[in-house]
Amino acid sequence: MGWIGEAPVRVDLAGGTLDIWPIYAILPDSLTVNVAIDRYQRVTTEPSPRWVLESESDLPTWTAETLAAEPPEAWKLVWRVVRSVVPPHPLRIRIVSEVPSGSGLGGSSALTVALLGTLARWKGTTVPRPSLVRQAYFLETQSIQVPTGLQDHLAAVYGGLHAWRWTWQGWDRYSLAPARDWVLARLLLVYVGESRFSGRNNWEVFQRLIEGEAPVRRAMETIRRAAQALVEAIERRDDGACARAIRQEMDARGSLHPAIVTPAVADVLAWRDPAIGAAKVCGAGGGGCIVLWVDPEARPRLEAEAQARGWTAWHPRTSGHPFRVMFFPTFSGLL
Repeated sequence: MGWIGEAPVRVDLAGGTLDIWPIYAILPDSLTVNVAIDRYQRVTTEPSPRWVLESESDLPTWTAETLAAEPPEAWKLVWRVVRSVVPPHPLRIRIVSEVPSGSGLGGSSALTVALLGTLARWKGTTVPRPSLVRQAYFLETQSIQVPTGLQDHLAAVYGGLHAWRWTWQGWDRYSLAPARDWVLARLLLVYVGESRFSGRNNWEVFQRLIEGEAPVRRAMETIRRAAQALVEAIERRDDGACARAIRQEMDARGSLHPAIVTPAVADVLAWRDPAIGAAKVCGAGGGGCIVLWVDPEARPRLEAEAQARGWTAWHPRTSGHPFRVMFFPTFSGLL
């Protein structure tokens, strides 16, 4: 017997970095627009004589006799989550990721959500969704040791297309579900093959904003306005206005830190085609994925051209469902 949990990754369309406290207090009326997509972080668990952590990637399997053991660096976030929940007996835990590591799609946050929620079932509990967001956010911040935001965990827990409005209480969830399919039809993701660590870029931007650097403040204000404009444009189904808002966001974001636009990212951003309305880095940039806002009729052609240029490209066909846990009486064929 065992439990399998899965949480979706997300594409952030505008307003990233604004989800980090206290940035959204310094810049009131901040919001972030993102959509969970049909790629997941999946965690399978079953009883075991000892603790076993394994992955379908090239990450080496690690075993431990007790929770006091110190894991390799690559397993520290997973082990921190396990220790925070303390299931009643050792487990074999297998991680399956449907996105590349460092893709800029919030993979580590979705993994943390999936693992927390799945381990809770072994204790016979179900974590309320707001608490699951806050616990995952807290543990990931502890792990990376720099301020992190909330948007990735929220998308992983709630799924769908949302504008997240940041408040003194945390967040308000503003659903854009009626426009979900319209938005997804216009998205094409391109992965440049460079893994990145978003916390570093965000941390330096965070420091410079707190220290009062005027150019950073202006850029963040522009990102805030672009996110607001994008929500309005999505609700009107205004294709051109959506593209303008995303371009405005990317222009401002690219000015925040020299590492956001790497040479590989710049190659994608420089791709000129009448069917591409806008392009922006996912997450904090520095590699990973770039999201293109495209003409839906031209999307298959653009996807093929991206592959021909040596990039990995795919179209999110549906939005990701909210985090869920499923029970299996046997893991035959799953592990």
